Amino acid sequence: MAEKNGDLLSLSQPNPNNVVDSPLEILSETDRNKWHGPDRLPINKKIRTFREILEAADAADLDALTGLKNGRAFEKDFSERISSGEPCVLLMIDANRLKLINDVFGHGGKSETEKNPTGDRFLKQLGIFLASHAKANIDEAYRLHGDEFTMLLQNMPLDVLEKRLSEFTALANENKNKDPLFPSMSIGVVVVDPAVSTNQVYWTGKADQAMYMAKRKAKENDPWKNTPSELLSKKMKEKLSSATDKKDIDGICREYFTVPTEMEIWHEKGNNTSLV
Repeated sequence: MAEKNGDLLSLSQPNPNNVVDSPLEILSETDRNKWHGPDRLPINKKIRTFREILEAADAADLDALTGLKNGRAFEKDFSERISSGEPCVLLMIDANRLKLINDVFGHGGKSETEKNPTGDRFLKQLGIFLASHAKANIDEAYRLHGDEFTMLLQNMPLDVLEKRLSEFTALANENKNKDPLFPSMSIGVVVVDPAVSTNQVYWTGKADQAMYMAKRKAKENDPWKNTPSELLSKKMKEKLSSATDKKDIDGICREYFTVPTEMEIWHEKGNNTSLV
């Protein structure tokens, strides 16, 4: 049975008895109100099972976990932007260390507490951060699947874009310095010009290339880069087993979650600029 954990709904199993009004009840009320709000969902009936939550969210082009728009919505919105003939900015975003969090803390469910954040809470926190950097009615953030996210931003002069993205990266790393479990990201950026190509795959491919460049850079600064993931999670679990409070957990997480947010911007001429 799904249970309420504070203001979060645990969705590890079907929920035939508890009733929720929308997929966004997966999020806290405070977080829902920060961006989309439940009125965005065209749902007029009670939803009684986890499957119905997912189906309702999908019908509304929303990701049920984060409340962001989903991959299908991204494809439609990106197609519309390209068809308009106006340039825009595409960010491909990959969350670092999600596998380690899932291996150590689990995906979600009863263990999802302030003390034990879990992979689902990690993804939700990243969704909130991205949504907070999307200007209303101009930009949009999406969760594609798993640990992959994307954003579409309005077009802007390159120097303005670089400044905005540098501030974005700096804030992400500042947040991580305060909270070791704040999500870090590898981000690839491309300025989409429909005059060059109207093929979505062409532009997502360029952004992916830049994102993998950012991921390689982040890995270079990772002291655990040569440690197999199974051994890494085992080491962390052993240390956490002796932790007595949140301060202990934060200290251990700070040791293992050291990868910073890195960003690369792809220029169509082939000159890539690192944004750190």
